[in-house]
Amino acid sequence: MAKIYGLQLLNSDNFPKGLNEIFKGNKSRLEQGLMSDVVGILRHYLQTHVQDCKKEPATNSSMTADDFRRVILNAVTPYSGALGDYIWPKVSQKETSNVRKDYPIAIYRYINGIERFAQVTFGKNEAKVNAFMLSEEPHVKDPFMGKKFDVIAKQDEPFVMKNGDKYEGFCVDVLTELSRSLKFDYEIFELEGSTINQNGKSTVWDDIITQLKVGNASMAIGAFAVTAQREAKISFSYTIISSAVSLLMKKPPDTTNYFQFLGPFSPLLWMMIVVFFLSVGLGLYFMARFDSTQEESEQKFDLKESMWYSLTILLQGSAEYSPQTTSMRTIIAFFWFCTLVINAAYTANLAAFLTLQQIDNRIKTVDSLARQSNVKYGILNNSDLMQFFRESRDDTYERMWTFMKLYEDISLLSTRKKGLDFVQNGVPTSSGKAEFIYLDDGVINNYNAQQNCELESIEENFGVKHFSIGFPKGAPYRSDINRALLQLKENGVLDRLRDKWWTSQKSNCTVKTSDAGSKTNTASELNISNMFGVFIFLIAFAVLAVLYEIGLIIFKFTQERKKKKVVVIVI
Repeated sequence: MAKIYGLQLLNSDNFPKGLNEIFKGNKSRLEQGLMSDVVGILRHYLQTHVQDCKKEPATNSSMTADDFRRVILNAVTPYSGALGDYIWPKVSQKETSNVRKDYPIAIYRYINGIERFAQVTFGKNEAKVNAFMLSEEPHVKDPFMGKKFDVIAKQDEPFVMKNGDKYEGFCVDVLTELSRSLKFDYEIFELEGSTINQNGKSTVWDDIITQLKVGNASMAIGAFAVTAQREAKISFSYTIISSAVSLLMKKPPDTTNYFQFLGPFSPLLWMMIVVFFLSVGLGLYFMARFDSTQEESEQKFDLKESMWYSLTILLQGSAEYSPQTTSMRTIIAFFWFCTLVINAAYTANLAAFLTLQQIDNRIKTVDSLARQSNVKYGILNNSDLMQFFRESRDDTYERMWTFMKLYEDISLLSTRKKGLDFVQNGVPTSSGKAEFIYLDDGVINNYNAQQNCELESIEENFGVKHFSIGFPKGAPYRSDINRALLQLKENGVLDRLRDKWWTSQKSNCTVKTSDAGSKTNTASELNISNMFGVFIFLIAFAVLAVLYEIGLIIFKFTQERKKKKVVVIVI
């Protein structure tokens, strides 16, 4: 069977059952001869022009009807058929009665039965093909029913993974949904072994493309990115997921501090303030002992009241009374001034301290990554991203490529697993372990970040890739699968599958995860961790006050019992 632009021309030796009935009803020997010659011309072309089918074609061998006509017109050896030699005149335009012209040939197809669906008309002096549909496209129920596709796969987390004898992953789930929608079966297999080309690059995807071209596989799944070079060799489905380059890095350690309100002052300064407060209180107490006005006053500056008055001034509270002597007022006035300076400095420093706590100064862009040399970074060796950096003429990417070539032993990684290990444990350098950032496709880094709670992935705005399913060039089932993919997208199935493999639902992380793609917000509200220490102080002193009152009550109760015993003994 041969197929040119949807018109199936069948060799009479291989007619489907029942197709011979068409010719039984044709009484014209001319029509039978023309049909035989159409099939013969096609066979003649295939035998004289097509390459060896056992070998991989060097280029795309498909052609249009006009291309086929030109081949026939330029044929050196004419085709001799049932109605004579088929070579159309190219020099002489003189028309004779022996020239066959304007004759139609009906084209039939066999899809759940025989149906005449088109007609080819041969014009005079040329093999001009005019095809038109005589009837609407027949509706075929479940055209994939009973078909089984051989699907070649390459393992890439989380696109394709093997769990025991079964395959799983995002692409496997998409394939399962397609098979459920189109009612076909499939079998996944992997390519055994891979070679290395002259540039040292693995040829796994090139080998998979070869398997598609020679017909050993009907589809290819995995982290299969669409590129111009691959598009020239095979066909791709609609995009199933897109991704840009991201930075995989280690999260900063969790440094939750419940006593951040103490941060504006150093511990030594806090001790000096406490000493200052005690000194003023004691000074008021000793001066009050030589104050003659204290004898007639209802409120005396004893030790307790002196300390309370000093604390009230420090916290900018109000007191019910004030000292009367000049010396005591001098101390209080100076203490007020010092308290004013301390409170103003504390308020200003607390605002600045809490603001700086919210600013993330870590490296989050390739620009900041390229401008430093302390943090090491790397990419997968012989990958599409490596080719991007090597061929880019942008200043930032050129500097990054120079840096990675300088530290080639740690920057150009042989496997993704090695990059993940460097991010988690640091990269060894002459001065010890250094922080490491791994650059890769966002879908890969995002998945690794979800599986490792101490990592995060920050997506950048370059290196966008579109991942699809691969098909042999001109695969007739490609359009049906594309329509099914659009249906899955419209129904939200693709979004659900993306959420299944790229959200925290599959993560065992219990700590709070940060939003990798969010921008730093320096004006966000404070949370409980910022001020929780204040409440701890409040609860602690409240408990201390209650314990003091309880102790005081117990002490008074004990003293009263002792007095009663003494009275009884005297009596």
